[in-house]
Amino acid sequence: MQGRGIGKLLYEDLFAFAKSSGASLVTCEYDVDPPNAPSRRFHEGFGFKEVGSQTVVSAHKRVSLQAVLLER
Repeated sequence: MQGRGIGKLLYEDLFAFAKSSGASLVTCEYDVDPPNAPSRRFHEGFGFKEVGSQTVVSAHKRVSLQAVLLER
């Protein structure tokens, strides 16, 4: 389903809901090992920045922990 704008619509709705609920932060994670460059670019477009990373041993991967501060 990549490239059809569904993720963008979902995140726009998520951000609107978070703001209307008084949230100040939205978080996510995406794979960095093995790399998921499309997900990295997608999340960068929404202003996410890395706040940490962790290895998910059961899935044999490393993920980037991301956050974005919401404007008030």
